[in-house]
Amino acid sequence: MKLSEIFEEIQLKENEVAEFPLDFLAPGVKKDYWAFSHIDKCEGDFINIPLTLTEKDHKEKLAGQLLLVAATDRNILVYDNSFPWEIDKEYIRGQNYVTLLNKLPILMKTVMRKNGKGEITDLFIDEKTKIDRYYEEEIFHEDISIKINGIDHDLYNYLLGYFFNDLKGHVPYGRYNLCIGIDLNLNDSFVQPTCENKYGLAILDNRKVLLGCY
Repeated sequence: MKLSEIFEEIQLKENEVAEFPLDFLAPGVKKDYWAFSHIDKCEGDFINIPLTLTEKDHKEKLAGQLLLVAATDRNILVYDNSFPWEIDKEYIRGQNYVTLLNKLPILMKTVMRKNGKGEITDLFIDEKTKIDRYYEEEIFHEDISIKINGIDHDLYNYLLGYFFNDLKGHVPYGRYNLCIGIDLNLNDSFVQPTCENKYGLAILDNRKVLLGCY
């Protein structure tokens, strides 16, 4: 699955406004969670999504940026401090071969449950990251069940730069790779309103997005 494919396309009629209510947030907690469009952060009871994007725009890049903005705004970054991710010998030779341990996805799943009442279904990582078969079995057993999706390596490097340079993101020493956890159980928070040849992108609830690093 690509990053842009998590956004559900919603066809609008001509002159129909792409406005979505944010009434799923309980009174008293609305200030803690936000909606984001590809233009800006929303602070009201509704989000109005401008249909300013066309086929000429790099949809995959915009989707990645939007996910990073929404996740970074939560000010939560999950990482495994007790069991570092295992570095394969091939990585030392410069081939960027990383063995993905099972603990980080489990930690991210736990954090999302506690902080957003959600459930991570998909994890997006650099496509060059390799998963050891032993740990892959651990990730995919019934209690965990997270789908691993690869991000194009060039796009991944661009998004890393966007996180560190544009969003002024910070990570613990030695953990310079990012992964994005997504909750797609209800598929009600990632929308792409479309009318004719124009569209917009929005995340209606940023509790459905979580950043991890390794």
